Amino acid sequence: MLNLGFNKSKPQTKQKRITVNFRLLSEEEQNLYKWIKSNGAVGGDSAFIKSILYKEYKKELESK
Repeated sequence: MLNLGFNKSKPQTKQKRITVNFRLLSEEEQNLYKWIKSNGAVGGDSAFIKSILYKEYKKELESK
């Protein structure tokens, strides 16, 4: 489940937040979570996820 909302209980900073939740009942999502954890160690999981999203974003921009 991808949550694109902001956490209104915390004061907003200059940082925007996207929360990604992985369902425990889905084997596919568990495997994705393990893959992110194993590949995101160098710059952190958040940096790893952002790098993947940025690559896809650039591909989309170049295709237009």
